[in-house]
Amino acid sequence: MINKNNKDGILVVSIEDKDSIKVLKALASERRIRILSLLKDKRLNVSEIAKELGMPQSTTAIADL
Repeated sequence: MINKNNKDGILVVSIEDKDSIKVLKALASERRIRILSLLKDKRLNVSEIAKELGMPQSTTAIADL
């Protein structure tokens, strides 16, 4: 991934590999960010994540990257 600023000072990101694209897609999801926030402190299974977030278990699955 290459970062540079355009003439207006806005950050422009050029994606050069598929792994970078997957990471950015994952971080574009508020649901995934909330899950990652929970997992930074402790290990949880899908049922525990669903309970913590007040979501159905099927909604908490993150394997669809």
